[in-house]
Amino acid sequence: MAKVSMDPLLEQKLIKNCKKDKKAFEELYVYYNKPILNFIRSRVTDDELAKDLTSVVFKKAFEAIDAFKWQGVSFSAWLYRISRNTIIDQYRSDSRKSTVSLNDRDFPSGEKSPEESFENLDFEEQVRRLLADLPEKERKIIYMKFFEGYTNKTIANLTDLSETNVGTIIHRTVGKLREKL
Repeated sequence: MAKVSMDPLLEQKLIKNCKKDKKAFEELYVYYNKPILNFIRSRVTDDELAKDLTSVVFKKAFEAIDAFKWQGVSFSAWLYRISRNTIIDQYRSDSRKSTVSLNDRDFPSGEKSPEESFENLDFEEQVRRLLADLPEKERKIIYMKFFEGYTNKTIANLTDLSETNVGTIIHRTVGKLREKL
């Protein structure tokens, strides 16, 4: 997985600036627009809808930037959560408008139906809840590894742990999460 989050110190500085001057949000938008668009594209079948939903996500983030708080989760993780919720809202809205069953629609080969995408989002929500229950040290390491794409060596440098210790923590934590799922 490629690293998506920007440097945490730069990100914190930009968010602090956004809270003072909304124009500073542009740099966050430019940095995260493509990854968020790709995330949404992987979950909806219509490219125009993906672009529209991406705009909605950034509008919501822009309007709520003052409420963003650092809680061991990066700004990008917050954006992905907003994206996931926006997609779910879209599916709910579509299901109220349409009387056609999702099973009756044809989807291009290899693309997930909205039902499959929604099930994946539900699974992701379960994983996020389980992650929230982890001790802070384990949660931070798991986020750095799987959500931000850091290597074990980089995580070790950032947390002042040995690379072996980081690997062990990841292995044990993933095992615990698998048991609970």
